[in-house]
Amino acid sequence: MNPVTDKNNDNATSSETQRPRKIKFDYEDDDQFQDETLDETVTESSNLDDDALMCDPDEIGADKTSADYYFDSYSHFGSSPIPYIDSLSVIFIGVCGYIYACNVCFGVEIELARFLLPVLLGFGIDAHFVLCVGVCIHEGRYIGASYAYGLLCRLILDHLLYDLCCFAQYPIIYTEIFTLQEMLKDAVRTKTYQNVIYKNTFLFKDKVVLDVGAGTGILSLFCAKAGAKHVYAVECSQMADMAKEIVKVNGFSNVITVLKGKIEEIELPVAQVDIIVSEWMGYFLLFENMLNTVLYARDKWLVNSGVVLPDKASLYLTAIEDAEYKEDKIEFWNNVYGFNMSCIKKQSMMEPLVDTVDQNQIVTNCQLLKTMDISKMAPGDASFTAPFKLVAERDDYIHALVAYFDVTFTKCHKLTGFSTGPKSRATHWKQTVLYLEDVLTICEGEALVGSMTVTQNKKNPRDVDIMIKYSLNGRRCLISRTQYYRMR
Repeated sequence: MNPVTDKNNDNATSSETQRPRKIKFDYEDDDQFQDETLDETVTESSNLDDDALMCDPDEIGADKTSADYYFDSYSHFGSSPIPYIDSLSVIFIGVCGYIYACNVCFGVEIELARFLLPVLLGFGIDAHFVLCVGVCIHEGRYIGASYAYGLLCRLILDHLLYDLCCFAQYPIIYTEIFTLQEMLKDAVRTKTYQNVIYKNTFLFKDKVVLDVGAGTGILSLFCAKAGAKHVYAVECSQMADMAKEIVKVNGFSNVITVLKGKIEEIELPVAQVDIIVSEWMGYFLLFENMLNTVLYARDKWLVNSGVVLPDKASLYLTAIEDAEYKEDKIEFWNNVYGFNMSCIKKQSMMEPLVDTVDQNQIVTNCQLLKTMDISKMAPGDASFTAPFKLVAERDDYIHALVAYFDVTFTKCHKLTGFSTGPKSRATHWKQTVLYLEDVLTICEGEALVGSMTVTQNKKNPRDVDIMIKYSLNGRRCLISRTQYYRMR
């Protein structure tokens, strides 16, 4: 990464910081759809704390009875059982790590690692072990907490795991099941969708619903229970077979039809649908998301007066102090036992970190970057350039920018939604951290100004390319720079 200095600061903005309108998310009690497996009724579908962007402290008060209380919180660096590592497994990890490091530093083709897979399996390395290690590393539960294993995760997950599952002829990729379970256990997410559907039956009664990216079919089951005339659950992965069984076991086969395939390739048994429901959001809102698929379904099947749920998504930006992590994980590469390995540092800084940020690290205000209206937007609107102005709330240092998103369902009787921000209850999306090359010394009241450009990657539209231009003209720091990031 070779940041380009922008001395003219053409993209700096002097406009006042945008403030999102403050809204309250709540529900009236309704026992009609009380799930017998839950301990109490949810009366407010929001995970926003008192000082979160979308709520006033006076509006929330002390009676926080939101869906987030069902959330069994966990840390990104939580404990996880690590399988026994035999000598061959150590060799496997070492070889893969070496190849990955070579790829980073010297451009050796990563495909070499794929060739080694059947050879290593031939030596007797347990396929289950490789899967477990891949998942553990992906979740940040690093063996020995070494950053090298963080780099290794991309090798295992992105380049080996799929081949391994195919080689071993597993019917369903393990990581898919783990991911689905993590999303279902995210009660901020799942309970909000459940409340949107159960508390707004007037939207679903006798309506035809399309569930885009149905997964286990949980949203389809909610819709069927809320009185939908029929639900078409479309899922392109092998999970569609499981979803059919789940629908059958729960007695909704006459209401829910599971269709296996891509939205762009299948044909629905009906010409139009009344509602499209989908949980399409990815990390950073747009990474590995299904937004374009939802928009395709909207344009092809949704009636003119139809509803898309959710229908609004907003991306925000703030700045944090994070000296300890940056020093330990990124600056480490500047001097490794007396040797310069900064080429790895540059690589690591270009890849945003998905992790949970402590709200006490926040140094500035939070800036609204982009709001997308899913019911009206065009596919190209997901690529944009937005200015920002982050004003320091105290004297501190800035090591990184943090992005997160909010989702709202505006068609409900009462406005409903949730936030993935650091001031709100944790979700599986966490936040996205973009480390800056410089450490910015900022004083209270001073503003870090600039712009963020977000585009779909040309080779893979599910990947995201990010460019940030920023400048600070402060009493103790003068800086102007451009940095590039890529989410792969």
